[in-house]
Amino acid sequence: MNKATVTGQPSDGDCIEDRIVSRIYGVALDPLSYGDLLDDWEELIAPVRQGTGREGPLRLPRADLGLHFRRLADFLDHAERDDRPRPEDEALAPYRRVAAFCVTRLLQTSAANDVAREIYGLDRGVALAGLPMVAEDLQELRERILELFSAATDESRLLRLHVGERGAPDETRAILFRLRRVTPDIGEPFVLVVTSHLRWPAGLSEALARSFGLTASEIEVLRGLTQSQSPREIADRRERSVETVRAQIKSLLQKTETRSQGDLVRLALSAMDVADPISETPATVPRTRWSGGGATLKRLPFRTLRRPDGRQVDYLLLGCPQGKPVVYLGSFLNLLRWPAAAEAEAGRRGLKIISVIRPGYMGSTPLPVDAPRLETVAADIAAIADAEGARRFPIVVLGQDANYASTLNGLFPGRITGVVGCAATLPVDYANDFEGMGRWHRFIYSSARYTPNLLPFMIRAALAMARRTDEGDFLRTVLAESPCDQALMRETEVLEAILAGTEEILKCPATPRALADEFRFRYQRGSDRLMQNLRGNFPVHMLHGAEDLHSRPETVAQRARDYPWVRFEQLEGAGSLVLFRHWDRVLDLVTVLTKK
Repeated sequence: MNKATVTGQPSDGDCIEDRIVSRIYGVALDPLSYGDLLDDWEELIAPVRQGTGREGPLRLPRADLGLHFRRLADFLDHAERDDRPRPEDEALAPYRRVAAFCVTRLLQTSAANDVAREIYGLDRGVALAGLPMVAEDLQELRERILELFSAATDESRLLRLHVGERGAPDETRAILFRLRRVTPDIGEPFVLVVTSHLRWPAGLSEALARSFGLTASEIEVLRGLTQSQSPREIADRRERSVETVRAQIKSLLQKTETRSQGDLVRLALSAMDVADPISETPATVPRTRWSGGGATLKRLPFRTLRRPDGRQVDYLLLGCPQGKPVVYLGSFLNLLRWPAAAEAEAGRRGLKIISVIRPGYMGSTPLPVDAPRLETVAADIAAIADAEGARRFPIVVLGQDANYASTLNGLFPGRITGVVGCAATLPVDYANDFEGMGRWHRFIYSSARYTPNLLPFMIRAALAMARRTDEGDFLRTVLAESPCDQALMRETEVLEAILAGTEEILKCPATPRALADEFRFRYQRGSDRLMQNLRGNFPVHMLHGAEDLHSRPETVAQRARDYPWVRFEQLEGAGSLVLFRHWDRVLDLVTVLTKK
């Protein structure tokens, strides 16, 4: 192996194959350098792609490239997410006994310590609205956090709010919340929230009873003292008299040989560090999974449908839950939410947007390896529509999800009243179609057709890169050649809607396989035939932004000639995120289609 391969930096004299190998190992050292690989890969594959009449796969000039990609994916799977702790993790490190968490500008948690996860059910990506708090106190917390983000310097706030616990949200009590804005050297600012809410390990009660002979009632009183409750508050909570509680405190002082309530609390805090950690594992508390509830998006519960084969399929209802049904498929990017204004407008129009979560994403069970993806997902969509009482409905599709609508129409004719495609990935039938794409789109879609065996490893490496970036930065990188999309992602409502789904799939272990399957089937089946299956007794509208990085204006114009029964619209001021810019046009179309 030459020096370039070891360092991950190609030399000027390297041939293209050697440069690619060097780039691959450069990605292993730093996943953020993945973009450097794209141009070299295009230099290698373009002449082979352009010089063949085959649909794929192609024989690569160097046979061991697949082996190097596999090694890269395996290395990244076993590597740490980052060589150094995240700023959020460093900020949380001093707080082991009390609930603490970090909040982003979109009012979502970017990190939480073990206590906050156990007591509040918080984790990375969970909206602040998930806290078990009364509405007034939650609004106070939100407003103070947003104030800190608007402040000129890193400041802090101290609040006294009422909060409950996961599984018992109605039993709230006063807790101190200390808020501090943190601006790290690298990355976006966040607000560190430290509470006075102590975790009481399950093993601590047993340890105190065994060591000091405390009764269960005395332990409950001691627990109340560690939570800053007065004897009166403890008495009210336990439905006992104040005199009874004072007698129990006196007994505690005698048994523990302490002199004051402060000494009692310090003893309990010290005992927490020696309690048996095995018994600290919290009991499983069933809880509803939620989407949204951050800066702008309404908090919505995921709904679940159990299929005959035992799989779970999740979906959301946007807009009006009792309205006229519209099925929505958010592409492989898992764009399951719309901007808050769009969802509110859908509700005002009486539209129920059924946002389907595809297999392998979030709570939806991955498909078996041998399952026919198109047919299975189409059947899932029909079953969800049945569960929501939707006999006939229009369908809104993003990206390549027109294939699912096509298959659905073939299996269940008469159910679709119309199709609205937003930046739908049209069939790639001409040699120059790939040349017109954005560099990331060309890399993935070209690989899906011509080197499908390498695709899973390419995707695993790309996801490793995405997990190292800040919120939305990976998508910004992919859409870097579209100024319209770049500007759109700077809007809070749009960014929150996008991150509600994309950030979730980055954490899901089933995502790499699901993504590889998504791209592979796109080119394993005749895309032209799938388009023809959409030709029925209903209108088909395809909306494309002028800066769409998959289907450029010239590609759209050619497809308009190929499929004259499809109405194509090119919308200015938008790119691949055309739905998020022109959602009003989408709602206009589906409002008409729900009346058919």
